Amino acid sequence: YSGADTKNAGDAPESASTELASPDLAGIADGTYTGSHRSGLVSATVEITVADHVITTFVIKKHRCGKGRPAEAIVGRVLEQQTLAVDVVSGATASSKVILKAAGKALADTTGSSR
Repeated sequence: YSGADTKNAGDAPESASTELASPDLAGIADGTYTGSHRSGLVSATVEITVADHVITTFVIKKHRCGKGRPAEAIVGRVLEQQTLAVDVVSGATASSKVILKAAGKALADTTGSSR
């Protein structure tokens, strides 16, 4: 029954924190950045605004997720903790990771991509 154990291990909240490096906000210029990520049937497009090295807004523009809608609560965690290295939403692990990876892509290449 190791298959069930393997699946459960992948659902651990720490898995998103260890897989996704959070960008250094001190190096990000003021602006609004957009990023998208897709994994299987789950996809997300997000828009993040940074001002004075603080994430001021985090908007999910599009989220195709099946039953993963509860993952959208992760936005509040990111805004509160000012990092992408937050725990995923229990029961919506895949959607949580996709949203965080889209945010990471938005903030990864911040030279000249603000609008």
